[in-house]
Order: sequence, then structure tokens, then C-alpha cells
Amino acid sequence: MVAPSDIANIALRRMVELGIAPTPENFERYYRDTESTLALAAPLAETFRARSDEAAPEAPAAAWGHAMDQFTHRLEQVTGTLATLLERTGQAALHGARPAPPPMPLPGAYAHPRQAAPAVAADRAPAPSSAAPLPREVRTLIERMDAATTEIRDELQASRAELGETRGELKSIRDQLNEAREAVQHDPLTGVLNRRGMDIVLPREVARARRVNAPLSVGMIDLDHFKHINDTFGHQAGDRVLVHMTELMRSVLRETDLIVRYGGEEFLVILPDTDMEGARLVLDRLQDIVVKSPVIHEGRRISVGFSAGVAQFRDDDNGATLVLRADRALQTAKRAGRSQVVLAEV
Repeated sequence: MVAPSDIANIALRRMVELGIAPTPENFERYYRDTESTLALAAPLAETFRARSDEAAPEAPAAAWGHAMDQFTHRLEQVTGTLATLLERTGQAALHGARPAPPPMPLPGAYAHPRQAAPAVAADRAPAPSSAAPLPREVRTLIERMDAATTEIRDELQASRAELGETRGELKSIRDQLNEAREAVQHDPLTGVLNRRGMDIVLPREVARARRVNAPLSVGMIDLDHFKHINDTFGHQAGDRVLVHMTELMRSVLRETDLIVRYGGEEFLVILPDTDMEGARLVLDRLQDIVVKSPVIHEGRRISVGFSAGVAQFRDDDNGATLVLRADRALQTAKRAGRSQVVLAEV
């Protein structure tokens, strides 16, 4: 008689081998199938013992040989039946259905070629009954499995909730970092890029121009007589002029063009896909608009003008040398009387 705990261990091991989920329903199904198979194999041992008892004392080797042949033949039959039963049970477990057990050979229905086996009463192998109650220790094991499954499910749900909260926190931190990065790279007064921002975007534009062999120009702009504006109208008026200047530049430039507040009253415009002549046309148009658009501050009219130097990217340039050549052209424009655009040497 096989103990219920041994039957349970056999059932669990077989479920693991087949990759079947260890749910209480699957475990009960495999337990009962294992119990039925072991009950079918039980008469084998009795047959073997009976043949041993009947063996003649004068010929024990021959009698043992006959008994062993019968036992081996019977074991092959039961093994084949067990394999079929477990295969159908595994397929049914995967599809959520309980399989119908395959037909089992009667314990005595076989014949060995050397010697017929003794008849064994069919009632000696009890038929499995799905209505029979499970042993107490097996029910306890199923209850523990159910409790463990419930605990694992609760832990998974809690982990998912914590993961969702963590993702939300990470997104909030990422948004704050992006906002801080934007704040660090932009001028707080005008909202355009500052020098830190220029150090990020200008190398990128230079690399792109070099990669696709496209023109790239920059224009260095300096407001004329800006110190006089601050001294005459006050620093608030000076700030208003700077904001007004950036608004006019945005109205003239394309979305792909970039504006940098380079210094106090100096601006750098980065013009992708634009050669030096095209850049001069842009700055000439900007100069006309600025002259025609004075700033009104506290009822007083403030005229604004600027000088500019333009440089186009060359093969031997990098971001720093490109800006330097534009700045030298700007200095030439200021020395020549201001309010004009000068092109850098090619």
C-alpha cells in the first residue's frame, strides 16, 4: 500500500516534468491519476510473490525465470498504460479539461509465450472513484498550495502597484530634470539660448553641416549705443529693448534658426543651410525692421540699431573658430561706423 504522501510527491514531480501549473485543481487531477495507476500495478507484486511460492524446490532457477518473464511482460503493459494516461492528462491540464482515462487491461488478461499467467480476479484492482474523498494529508497539502498561490498573487499585485508608483516618480524626476536643463540653457530675460545652450547646439549644427556637406552661417549682432540707452532711460528700459530685439529676430528667422544671447547686448544667430550671402540678406532685412520698430517705454520713444558680422563654416572650422571669425567681422563693422553688416573673410 503506497502512502498518500508518496502519491502526492509522485504527482507533483510529474507536474514539474510536464511544466503543468501547480494549481489545486491540476494537483488533484494528477493525484487521482497516479493513485489509479499505482492501484493497477499492485497485483504485479502479488503475482510475482505467488510464482515464487509455487516454484519447485528442485528447480528454483527455472521457476524464478518464468516469474521474472511474467513480471517483465506485465510491467511493460502497465508502463505503456501509465505513459498514455500521463500524456492525456498533461494535454487536458494545458486545455483546462479532465481527460477520460484510457482503457486499462484487466490484471489477468495476458498470456506469456512460455507459460500462461495465473488468473487474477478483476476485483483485486479497485477502480478509481472520482467521488472518493482525498486523504487528509493530501487535502492539507492542497490547502497550503492554494494559500501559497493566493499569497504570491497578492505579492505580484502589490509589486505591480509599487512599480507603477516608481515609474510615476521617475517620470516626475525626469520632467523636473528636463525643466532644470532648459532653465540652465536659456536666458531668463529673453528666453533664448545662453552661452551654455550655445555650447550644446552649435557643435551639433557644425557636425551636421560637415556630415551632409550643407552650408552653415552665423551672425554676431551687437546693439549700437546700448550703454547710452541704459544711462538715459534706465536699466528697465534696457531690458525692454533686449526683449523687443529678440521678438523682432523671431519674426524674421525660421523655426530651424537659433538665437543665442551671447553677452549683455550681444546676440548670435545660427543659420543652418544658409551660405554667407543668404545670411547677409537675413540680417539686412532684420536691420530694416529694427530701425522701423522703436521701443516705447513710459511714453518715450527709444530708437534701436545694431552692427553685425557674418561668417560661413569652412572645412577647417569648428564652432569656436566660426564664432571668432564672425566676431572679428562685427568689430570691423563697429569701427566702420556701426549700423551695418560686414562679411568675414572667406
